[in-house]
Amino acid sequence: MKFVVNEKNGIFLATQDNLDEKILREQILNADACISDLDDTDAQSPAKDLAFGCLTDKDYLLDGNFCVWCLRSLGKLVIEGKRAESETWSDFVNKFLRDQKNVEKAKKRFNEEKVKKLVYPGVKELYSKLGKARKAYFSRNIKEVAKIFGDFLGFSDVESEVYDKDRATMRFVTENPWLKRYFIRGDSEEDAEILKVLKFFKKRGRIDYYVGCYVVKRPDDRHFNERFHLSSSRDATGLVRFLN
Repeated sequence: MKFVVNEKNGIFLATQDNLDEKILREQILNADACISDLDDTDAQSPAKDLAFGCLTDKDYLLDGNFCVWCLRSLGKLVIEGKRAESETWSDFVNKFLRDQKNVEKAKKRFNEEKVKKLVYPGVKELYSKLGKARKAYFSRNIKEVAKIFGDFLGFSDVESEVYDKDRATMRFVTENPWLKRYFIRGDSEEDAEILKVLKFFKKRGRIDYYVGCYVVKRPDDRHFNERFHLSSSRDATGLVRFLN
């Protein structure tokens, strides 16, 4: 990877060594479809914020099932790290967010002020630059929460509780054959599965190109994902400047 932006405050953008920066810029700006993850990609994880918030909610604290979930999830996260996030979150959704009362609590938690606070710097401006692109969230979060962030950032499509992103991508491309130029943002191996499916469609001439941007916490080679064309800090202002 080579750094295009690398600032002392942690804002950075890097590209694959063999890629032309001008072509990458043009491809992103000319994308007619953008698929992104939400949690830890566009915003400080709303799922984690919601789960941690329950630790101060007496209704949850008095629920023995919640206490058991906390202990089991903590153990999995300590042992497996990020790989355990999907399973622990899915378990939380199925145990607690099928109750409409808890869903309404979740919606109230993410008011406009809270959303603005959680969304990473530069992200809203980034999506404003992709005005022509159809924007879609593929998120593990529940529909009610993901849609709040999607509306704030100008997304027309919100696919919620997506745990199989390759299948979701296959369906999206098949149902929207007129979309040919894709820009992808994500922070996990699950998001890399989207690129695998797009590579399949590109080889068969179904799409023109795709550009993947991997969002990482620190500019460290160990956290770069070689399956993506770009790596960016969570603060997206470096990417925005690259597109100017």
